Amino acid sequence: MTRSKLFGSLPEISYYIIQLLQDDLKSLYSCALVNRLLCQIAIPMLWENPFSIRRREENPCSFLDTYFLFLNTDDRLKFKKYGITINPSVKKPLFNYPRFIKTLDTFRAEMHSVNWINNLDIPIPSPTKAHPYPYHDPLCMKQPSTIFHSKIHSENTSLKIKVNLLDAGKAMKFTCTSLFKIFINNNASIRELIMKSSSFCGFFLSEICEMILRNSKFISNLETLTFCFFKHPRFNFQYFLASLSSLTCSIKHFKISFFIDRYEGSLTDIITTQKQISSLAYYCIPINACLLDSFKYCVNTLTTMKFVNCNFENVPSFDVLQYFTKLQSLCFDNCGGLDNQAFQPLLDNPASLKVKSLQLGGKISEYSFLLQKIGPHVEDLSVELGFGDIERCDKAFKNIITYCRKIKFLHVAYTNNMKIPKMCKLITHINKYLKYLSFEVLFGVDDDCSETSSSLLTGLGTALPSSLEYLNLDLVIDPMDLKTFFDSCKHIVGLNKLLVRNRHYESIDETFSIIKEFVNEAKIKEFAYEIENYVKVEDPDYLNLEKLVLDVQPKRYSDLIMRIPGFDCKN
Repeated sequence: MTRSKLFGSLPEISYYIIQLLQDDLKSLYSCALVNRLLCQIAIPMLWENPFSIRRREENPCSFLDTYFLFLNTDDRLKFKKYGITINPSVKKPLFNYPRFIKTLDTFRAEMHSVNWINNLDIPIPSPTKAHPYPYHDPLCMKQPSTIFHSKIHSENTSLKIKVNLLDAGKAMKFTCTSLFKIFINNNASIRELIMKSSSFCGFFLSEICEMILRNSKFISNLETLTFCFFKHPRFNFQYFLASLSSLTCSIKHFKISFFIDRYEGSLTDIITTQKQISSLAYYCIPINACLLDSFKYCVNTLTTMKFVNCNFENVPSFDVLQYFTKLQSLCFDNCGGLDNQAFQPLLDNPASLKVKSLQLGGKISEYSFLLQKIGPHVEDLSVELGFGDIERCDKAFKNIITYCRKIKFLHVAYTNNMKIPKMCKLITHINKYLKYLSFEVLFGVDDDCSETSSSLLTGLGTALPSSLEYLNLDLVIDPMDLKTFFDSCKHIVGLNKLLVRNRHYESIDETFSIIKEFVNEAKIKEFAYEIENYVKVEDPDYLNLEKLVLDVQPKRYSDLIMRIPGFDCKN
């Protein structure tokens, strides 16, 4: 075999192999240092979504420094007007880094811009009597390990400028718009755009929208479009959406959150003009007949449909569902105005609606006709139980047990103390198929949550199938209750992953000790333990917890958690 035949496809093969490391930044960095070929493959992947990197306020180095090497002379001078100097003597790097950008989140761009400005060599204002330590940040203090407490280590999302600038607001706005200008001028073509606006972010969106509409190549390959507005956007949203629809036809995933009492305007443009839409997600949107009717334009492509806190009062029927024979994932979470009769047309139509992933929240007793139609096909189910009176809760259990027979993945969220025998009956009903199980108690730590958690742990263990592979307990955990639960779970032989999120304030080390013992006895491959509440590193419980973890290797809770399929990525 000749050398050309043996190695001719090596670059293509290497590319596909390294693509598997797309979310493993450390490995990608290592690949970039091997040789020229792997460097050329890895570097673009590393720079597809740099804004997703955690904001590190104490770190003066920033990837924005690299981006701003691509500024033109005029923009460098404009930065100087705000008291910011971009070193003109540094040459552009060998790679065209701005061109590699594929995902842009406007809020994360703002966060990193503020962080970049705050780490410039500009004097910090002196303390005052009223505020002796005006920029004291508790996140900079010693905190518990991220293995046990992820929320304490979440990013500081403040957009406050801490340095002396001539006009801090305009400086930040210009920094953000300059970034987008750099991307567009270097022929970037993004796949995902996330635009957010609230009372403290999104002040530059109007300029961004104008630039995007003037440069159609920038969004010509756009696949995922997300809008999240906590106040009326600072630009003509309806005009932008209509114009965007005429500039691209590649959108596959569309999500909009409009947390405002009243919204006027049509959202149909993006649906009627796109030919590849596979997922739609609406949050806090009033749904009308016109919007539902537009869904018919994507009956051959839509696989995921999600509604959260939406108002259906102006929709007498949801008969449009009968047309979506390719729909795989469906969600109705705390939606108003929907009653059982809205789904009656589904039963009258013989067409098969084979939804595999279903998420229901709120008054799920109102979905009996929906469950009757799709229940036999559902394999992944997420439900909130506990809303309404006892009669409604009983009806919800009855509907699930009657119509859902082949559940493999079950996530149950509780809002109050439910009768464990009904849950045992449900689990026994799907015992043959159930592989993945998750329990979550809602609304924090109170007597009801503690009672619900205790009831689950002391009464449910024996009902679990022996073939269970994944178990997630997000509860207010008393260690003795957990010990009782594990003692009744010794018949489970296939458990590979165990996740425990503890919402209790006390005995966090004792709880971990019990988990550790069970993991060793059951030979569980991966486990995670997370503390939901704040813990001081000097507390005896936490100090003991650090010692207990020395001879085991727990994972991060967020790395092991499973979500209902269909709703864990784009929606």
